[in-house]
Amino acid sequence: MCACVTQHLDLDSQTTLGIHLAQPPKDVSKAYHDAGTRLAEAIPAGSYHLINLQWKVLSICWFKGEAKFTEAWHTIGLAVQEAYELGLHKSRHRATHDIEVQIGRRAWRVLYCWNWQLSSILGRPFIMNDIDSEPELPDLKGSAPTPTLHIKLQYQLISSLAKRWQTPQNINSPSKVRDYKKMVEHHVSSFPAVFALSDPDTSKDAEWPWVVTHRYYVQTMAFVCTRDTAATSGSGRVFSEDVANRNSMGISSLTR
Repeated sequence: MCACVTQHLDLDSQTTLGIHLAQPPKDVSKAYHDAGTRLAEAIPAGSYHLINLQWKVLSICWFKGEAKFTEAWHTIGLAVQEAYELGLHKSRHRATHDIEVQIGRRAWRVLYCWNWQLSSILGRPFIMNDIDSEPELPDLKGSAPTPTLHIKLQYQLISSLAKRWQTPQNINSPSKVRDYKKMVEHHVSSFPAVFALSDPDTSKDAEWPWVVTHRYYVQTMAFVCTRDTAATSGSGRVFSEDVANRNSMGISSLTR
């Protein structure tokens, strides 16, 4: 957690931390992550626990923040193995209020979203199954967006994409890319006002401070999702040619 927090400090906090610790925040963040790795290595093999899984999720988050996507991919594999051993892949037919079960399912959903993202970026196979036949729809009418709403919105989108194409590599033709883009745009259009891509509602930013960061997260996720598949699924060339042909006939660009 400390590694991830120090990775994204604002400028004032970076300056303060640098003065007190006499080293750049980037080095401090790496030192925290290295310390966490050493602690994790002390856990005996085969000792599966939710805390170990949470550490792996945070480690993946740190690797992603450092743009170390291959390392993040390998850690996802370890995290998925631990999640399976903990039984988190088993579908729950009834709602449960057990806090560890809820944490475990949230961790699985985060891994599921990141697995799809990194599969697309690295051209690797999709290695996880969905735990919900129908993803839980987030409450978009509540008085305040919950701190986990941005993850629920992303999971809802990735789950629907995976149900249709199973893996990003299957989105491999111009028509499939267009269908994919329409699905993403339809999902983005349903964002609550505080996360809207165009003219978002910022009136409650001071009251709900977590919304500001999450707004950037979901907006970035939306833009990346609408642009990365054509370039990384093997259809970039043919998709670009299709767009060029349509533009030459006076039809507006699909990627506008």
